[in-house]
Amino acid sequence: MLLLKTSLGWLCLAAVRANSHCESHVVEDTEDTFNGFLQVNMETHAEIVHATSHGDVPKMWPLLEIKIDPKRQVSYQPETVTPLLHFFSQFSKAVVMVLYFFLLMSVIVWLLRGLPTKAPQDESVKDGCPTTWLLFLCSTYGFIFFTTDQYAPSLPQMGVDLSGSQGVMSATVQLNFIVKSIAGLVTAGISDHIGRRPVTLICLSLLAFATFGCACAPNINWFLASRFLQGLGEALEPVIYAACRDYFSKIEERIMVISWIKLIGITGQIVAPIFGGFASALLNWRFSFFCLAVVWAASAAYAARYMVESCPDNDDAKAEGIYLSGIWRILAPASLCNLLTQMCAMTSFSVFSANIGYVAQVSYGQSSIATATILLVWAVLDALGVGVMQSIRSACGMSILQTGRFTVVMMALSGILSMVLGIYAEHLWSYLIACFCQSLCLAAALVPLNVLYSEPLEDCAGLAASVELTLKYVPPCLYSMICTQTLINSGVQSYMNLQSIGYVAGPVFYIGYEVFQRLQPNATVGETNAGGKDPDNSEEPENCKSFDVNPS
Repeated sequence: MLLLKTSLGWLCLAAVRANSHCESHVVEDTEDTFNGFLQVNMETHAEIVHATSHGDVPKMWPLLEIKIDPKRQVSYQPETVTPLLHFFSQFSKAVVMVLYFFLLMSVIVWLLRGLPTKAPQDESVKDGCPTTWLLFLCSTYGFIFFTTDQYAPSLPQMGVDLSGSQGVMSATVQLNFIVKSIAGLVTAGISDHIGRRPVTLICLSLLAFATFGCACAPNINWFLASRFLQGLGEALEPVIYAACRDYFSKIEERIMVISWIKLIGITGQIVAPIFGGFASALLNWRFSFFCLAVVWAASAAYAARYMVESCPDNDDAKAEGIYLSGIWRILAPASLCNLLTQMCAMTSFSVFSANIGYVAQVSYGQSSIATATILLVWAVLDALGVGVMQSIRSACGMSILQTGRFTVVMMALSGILSMVLGIYAEHLWSYLIACFCQSLCLAAALVPLNVLYSEPLEDCAGLAASVELTLKYVPPCLYSMICTQTLINSGVQSYMNLQSIGYVAGPVFYIGYEVFQRLQPNATVGETNAGGKDPDNSEEPENCKSFDVNPS
């Protein structure tokens, strides 16, 4: 921990100094070069910090002296609107309005005439998934997470440019998760009726046009409208999992593929804030949105050219019976307690990702590059926690249930430690240690909880995943809005306590999960080692040996 604190101190200090040097150098040498659409004046994105104590930072422990200063005033200058930017802003308004009209007319037509007929499954699907298409699915999943995480370090500057308050700008992150999770309940079911191909093409096209709308948004209202459309497009996530089930019939192969997809998602979370932070500091926050618009447009074109229908030809009556049966099993007390435990764990991540830009830059006076570095370290520690958990499980021969108990206990200890550190909330090191302890436990706890939840729901895995996605995103995002207002009105200490309380409440729900599991007539907690194996039997089914490694 001492080495970690020293390394992070040097990393954040280097990021701050590098950013300030980079800004001053670019302002002097390249102001005329970038005096165009993307960057009309480098001084419009300079941070003016007054009355800071950064000049007294010790050489050996730079983080110890970085703390909240009530005299600090961080101001962001609004960008200058060029004629070209004004033209694209007006054009993006038309694009957004056309998209909403298209969606409204599509819903009306489907209600009047019913859903389109699904095309038969292509014969090539039975031969397996081509490598190029598998890479496409993995990259698409990664860019879904990249789309939101890339602009988190730029939230304060975007609030000035778009005339949005701190609460509203943080809500743009939360809105995306809410829309994506609720829309995912619909897209997964629709893809079973009309096919994967049309749903995928619609979602990718929405992402391309909506991201362009975000890049050109003239104010916060149009940015929110575009972010809503982005959330609808990102509802492609459960369809990607459905496509994996179509191509890989063997559970061993499917688990391996889904693990790779999850790893790509974490990679997107690691790279996104660094790319967005540097793009905002060197050019403009709009630049990263333009790059993503091009990526999504290219993805839509590729899917239109090479994607074949992979959805199997199922019996609608049989599917409806499985759907109703699955609803009742998901609503069982044990499953609900498991979902509530995952929801509490995700609360910390939702609060952190939506507010880190303002906490780091406004409260502690850090730069956008330093904010991106904090996001990077969070993602790295999140992935590291899974590796540590798997190593401990292998070394101790723990079952899935025992692993779940261990990680939930660590989650509770992390939450208690974070609330104690809240006493020293005026110091940056206190907030960073609390956040990084939470990140180490996040995915490590979600992995066994996900296995314990999904194992008895294998025949309705799509529905179970959609419900899980909704409970892991919607309530935490609503709670995050409360935390944003607490940060604005009460300060960082109260905000830290609210961010940490989910890790304390989660273990309480997990106790309920084990209690209700014991009350089931045909299963006890001691027997439920992710597949009904006896605890004395060390052998576990293959689908319990591979873990979900993505916290989102």
